[in-house]
Amino acid sequence: MKTGVRLQQAQSSRWATIVCGLFCALFYASPSQPAAVEPVLRTFRQPDGKEFAGRVLGDEFVVFHETVEGYSIVQNAAGFWCYARLGVDGRLAASAFVVGEANPEAVIGEKHRRHAPHVMQDSQQRREAHYENLRLLAPGPARPAGDLRLTKRAVNHYRLAVLLVEFPDTPASYAPADFEQML
Repeated sequence: MKTGVRLQQAQSSRWATIVCGLFCALFYASPSQPAAVEPVLRTFRQPDGKEFAGRVLGDEFVVFHETVEGYSIVQNAAGFWCYARLGVDGRLAASAFVVGEANPEAVIGEKHRRHAPHVMQDSQQRREAHYENLRLLAPGPARPAGDLRLTKRAVNHYRLAVLLVEFPDTPASYAPADFEQML
């Protein structure tokens, strides 16, 4: 009988360690930063097996693909990489000209084509909102690390699951009211 109790206590302790470890990893993890894609040459493959070299440019808010010559490309619904044209919504869209089968200078002409200005402005606003949210959450002289209160409301709204665990041998670090302030 005592062996069963010890086994149950060991399993309970193991779960408590796992939950605590996950909580610490999530709570103390540094916020992510958008990073530009390294513009190295990459191999793109068409569905028919043909390959060509190109680059990926941008960050997590806006991404562009280009051939080595600098012509913007977009994948069409069939999976083929085509030279980019400006779509009706202002975003780059696939043209009817498949990379490697058409002369881009004759059919597209313009190199380094990008989305319309209003689309690029939207991406810039999302990027700035992201940085503002990170700034609001960063600890500073007025707020020590671990203080969950924001100095002002963040621009975006997120729904997060919060798991509050009370261990009998450890005093609580935060009261439930600290988390209710975030709602």
